Amino acid sequence: MIPPSYFYTFDVPEFGLVGYYYPNINWEGAPAVVQRDVFLTAGEVLPTPYSIIWQGKILVEQPGLYKFGLNSDDGSMLYLDERLVVDNGGSHGARYVEGSINLSGGYHDIELRYFQEGGSRELELWWTLPEGKRELIPPTILFPWEGEVPARQAEAAQIATPPAGAVADSLWRVWGEGAEMQPRGVAVSPVTGWVYVSDAASRRVQVFDRAGELLFAARCWPRGANMARGRASSISPPTWPWGQTARYT
Repeated sequence: MIPPSYFYTFDVPEFGLVGYYYPNINWEGAPAVVQRDVFLTAGEVLPTPYSIIWQGKILVEQPGLYKFGLNSDDGSMLYLDERLVVDNGGSHGARYVEGSINLSGGYHDIELRYFQEGGSRELELWWTLPEGKRELIPPTILFPWEGEVPARQAEAAQIATPPAGAVADSLWRVWGEGAEMQPRGVAVSPVTGWVYVSDAASRRVQVFDRAGELLFAARCWPRGANMARGRASSISPPTWPWGQTARYT
């Protein structure tokens, strides 16, 4: 069982935009999730198909002509002060589109729309400053509208450790008696609810279901390394950039 000491919370920076996540590609109906996002990415908050609207303010320190660019898969659109500046809409693979606008110094309304219909996903928001420097828009100049920020996450509650049971037995069966286990991180999938625990000693990621049952463990080797050890079967193509992943049952 995962010890309570490995669960923690951290302060969220005051910048970022408020994201409204919809379980369709048309931004229709009530959002299923509302949260403040420091980084604007095509993440996995909802299963596909889904769409997102981010809203807030962008701080412009230098007045002048700005170019904004969207690289996305699938569609995306950028509005500044209620004006459509970049239209990269439609269902398509990764594609980059730019638009220009004159901006005065100070805060401006910003709205970014994105949808993902299925398959691969990607989203990048760029700008080119008046002096010609091109960069990803830094999150430190994006701010939520006052009153639109979801409540700050509460401190994590103390979790009572239940008695050892099926999970401990499953771990023993996988790693054997006396195996060292050194958990270093915990993540929870918002889609499946599975719990992923990285273990430094065994160099594996342990995957549990919502009930705490061990599903499998996975290890990642560099591309081209020998995987023929233990009871393993490949669950990812060797062309992936992180190499092949082995699944242990």
